[in-house]
Amino acid sequence: MIELHWRAALTATCLALSLPTAFAASAAEAGAQSPERLAAIHATGATIYAYDRAAWVATDAMLAEVPRDRLAAVRGWVVTPEGYDLVVTFQSDSGDAAKRFFQAWVRNGKVVKTQIFADPQSLSEAETMLARARDAAFADAEKRKLKSCTPARFNSVVLPPEAPGMPVRVYLLSAQVAAGSWPLGGHYLMRVDDTGKVRSSRGFMNSCLPLAKPKTAPATTAFFVTHLLDQTPTEIHAFTAIASAVPIIVATPDKKLCSVSRSGIVFEKTLTD
Repeated sequence: MIELHWRAALTATCLALSLPTAFAASAAEAGAQSPERLAAIHATGATIYAYDRAAWVATDAMLAEVPRDRLAAVRGWVVTPEGYDLVVTFQSDSGDAAKRFFQAWVRNGKVVKTQIFADPQSLSEAETMLARARDAAFADAEKRKLKSCTPARFNSVVLPPEAPGMPVRVYLLSAQVAAGSWPLGGHYLMRVDDTGKVRSSRGFMNSCLPLAKPKTAPATTAFFVTHLLDQTPTEIHAFTAIASAVPIIVATPDKKLCSVSRSGIVFEKTLTD
């Protein structure tokens, strides 16, 4: 990782944190650095960040409200959209026995309502599908001995299918454990069908790479990384740029430079020999 001062203005279209549309078109069809494809990738990264943030603040609310002797029953959580809110549902038990244990409604990154279930309720059909996919992804990661790039357990972000019949996307993310440092490696995506079978998976880097922000960094500082696995930056670059509030300049295998920031992903230039 090389730090660099990025003096050019980073211009992009601001994107809402709504669920992205599918971006399954190949680079040959859509153009690897086309604005539409880059916008869809960034929207996915923004959604991952919104879901991850919702789980974080909802966990804080649960720890503050649920009696300590009942916390041992919690087995995981899923996030579902509801109007302007993201609803974080914590479950007790697992599999078909999973029940709603605690719910928090999160809007703009803040908890606006909570509910504790004295008598846990069955998960909804949508919640059950997401929980099943999450469990399948963790089981697959354990079977393949996938490793986080930090000492903490993977965080999970489970996104609903982009369209009926499409798989659930489960992101297993290396958790941030140190202030001012964000893991760019150790993140994985599993696509899980409605039966709970992992149909495909990928990692986003072949090694661990922490992006550490200097304590006295000027506002124009950006991270610079090379990325060899794709012709574009990925949703993980977008997620990390949003989480860190530090732009990332990504060099792709075809010698393209793209800037990734909280606002979007912009193709900047082609490097010359």
